[in-house]
Amino acid sequence: MSLKSEINSQEILNETLLLLGKGHCFSEQILTSYPELIQNHENNPLQKTLEGTSLETIRYTVASNNGMTILPCSATQDSQKLLTYIPLKHPSPSRYVTIAFRKNFSRKKTLTLILKSLQNISLPCTKKNT
Repeated sequence: MSLKSEINSQEILNETLLLLGKGHCFSEQILTSYPELIQNHENNPLQKTLEGTSLETIRYTVASNNGMTILPCSATQDSQKLLTYIPLKHPSPSRYVTIAFRKNFSRKKTLTLILKSLQNISLPCTKKNT
């Protein structure tokens, strides 16, 4: 496969795909967003989906030239540059992180300070909703 600026799920259907184990929220998000990966696996015995126990294990397995994976953007901040990262074509999956607490929580001021602190820092791969 030649290096591209973006990749779609159809281009990885016949590749060995490494994902976190069943039941892991990130794997479920990938399979929900790209159901053709599972459909192709059921219809094409040559396509393999392997499971790993952690993103770090999967990254090193891919770095050893044993397949490819889909990672959250935050896991691509690799200072060792073990892998080549190609973004997924839009629409790509995304996640929302929120702070939730009981209405009668006694430390609302503390949560407000934490929220303001988080909003004031720049995190890779994030978009801020206010």
